Amino acid sequence: MSFKVAPDVTAYASYSRGNSPGGLNSGAAALINFGPQKVDAFEIGLKSQLLDRHLQLNIALFDNEYKDIQITQNTFINGALTGFITNAGKGHGRGFDIDAVAILSRNWRLGVQYTYAKSQITQFTLLPAPALQVDFTGAPLVRSPLHSLNASLTFTQKVGPGKLQITGEESYSSSYTNDYQGAAATATTPQVLALYRTPGYAITNLNASYTWNNWQLGAYVRNLANRQYIVAVLGFDAINYPQEVPGEPRTFGVSLKYSF
Repeated sequence: MSFKVAPDVTAYASYSRGNSPGGLNSGAAALINFGPQKVDAFEIGLKSQLLDRHLQLNIALFDNEYKDIQITQNTFINGALTGFITNAGKGHGRGFDIDAVAILSRNWRLGVQYTYAKSQITQFTLLPAPALQVDFTGAPLVRSPLHSLNASLTFTQKVGPGKLQITGEESYSSSYTNDYQGAAATATTPQVLALYRTPGYAITNLNASYTWNNWQLGAYVRNLANRQYIVAVLGFDAINYPQEVPGEPRTFGVSLKYSF
């Protein structure tokens, strides 16, 4: 639903439902299936064009409610500690988005996007013994950074028969959880919960293109400073070391396109 508050300001509210499909476990847990993970997504916000349409400003509040969250738990199958995916939790991700694009001049455009997302598992179902009794209630949802920021500055200039465009972009993600593992509590030892986290990182990208007639010549550099960072961590079980996936190093590319 949307409502025009002013000629250049619109308020809206939306609802959507989605899911991540279920699947099959492997190895010793091959006969144990897991179902889809579901989410109900609610959003309210404002979309606006301000300062004689030199500033586009969009603000949104969101609440994503998750059911049947797919989580790896550990139990003993045929005497061996085995990890397999279950539908064990409920949770939510709540926060806000700010998206702004400002036309600074005929040649310069500035864009800023910021997201704050606070997420956690609110309800967790433990498997019966002999499964490890590790409760993930209160843990953050995986791959959900608290802060995400993207800023870009674009220069556009007519050169000869075509148009030159150069964009510099800085992307930042705060630290986030990738996977969960834990050791169950005993009579004398409290529960130990390991959150395999990715440290926060920032990446600088550059893009350039020259367009004339039906042609476009482009070039890019991703991760300009060649920063080393981790994008994902996978914990296999409570015994083995986790697997870390590094981010893309400095990468160059060029392209030539023709539009028919």
